Amino acid sequence: MFSSFGYLSENPLAINKRKKANGGILIMNIPLSGWTAVGLGRAVLEKSARRAVVQSNDLAVWRGTDGKLRAWENRCPHRGMRLSYGIVRENRLTCLYHGWTYDGEGRCAAIPAHPGLEPPRTITANKYKCLEHAGMIWVASDETDTANPDFDGVWNGCRSLHLNLVDLTVQDVVKGLDGNVVSENDLTAIVKPSGQSEEVLVALQVMDENQSMLHASVREGASEGVLQAVSECLIELRARLEREPAAIKGGSNEH
Repeated sequence: MFSSFGYLSENPLAINKRKKANGGILIMNIPLSGWTAVGLGRAVLEKSARRAVVQSNDLAVWRGTDGKLRAWENRCPHRGMRLSYGIVRENRLTCLYHGWTYDGEGRCAAIPAHPGLEPPRTITANKYKCLEHAGMIWVASDETDTANPDFDGVWNGCRSLHLNLVDLTVQDVVKGLDGNVVSENDLTAIVKPSGQSEEVLVALQVMDENQSMLHASVREGASEGVLQAVSECLIELRARLEREPAAIKGGSNEH
């Protein structure tokens, strides 16, 4: 199942295949390279948690009543239950399985089976850096020294699309949009698509070796007509990329 967030419900057969390829061990938590957009900011409301997968890292992204976004490894330290299934109360996340509760810093704050126990400070969720910028939610390894995403002006999230493609790059996306490139790096680009009057910020989220998400924002003040046009443009881009991936990848990337 996919949504406007970078969510993946992985097929059990695919999981078993990856286990066999790695000696029976399911390898997750590949170190993230820099900042990656995993969804639109509006996709995670206050007091809610969502699942995201980026570079095979399974994450729980949630927002407390303080409005702050947090991203953790999607695994309760107790029994491994996905924290994205959990319940957000104020600025704490409670695991759905046995009710272990974690504060906003990832520390275990309560264990219902032992109400008189102060949880050891060593019980913590594994954290990722997380922020909201340009209408999107961005995550990075907690150890990253890469500068935060910084795009001039105010941007509003427009659309997210799932793409069932292998080895997709942002250069493929830019080429598929067939427009004028304003700026471009490894995972993001600002481009004015052919036939469009407004610039679009596109961000690629590589989920695993077979699937990606594409997120897009437009500048503040864009009309409903512009939003609709950009959305239709992205849907057509997905169709072109999935229909003719070799043609998109094989041509020139000059603009």
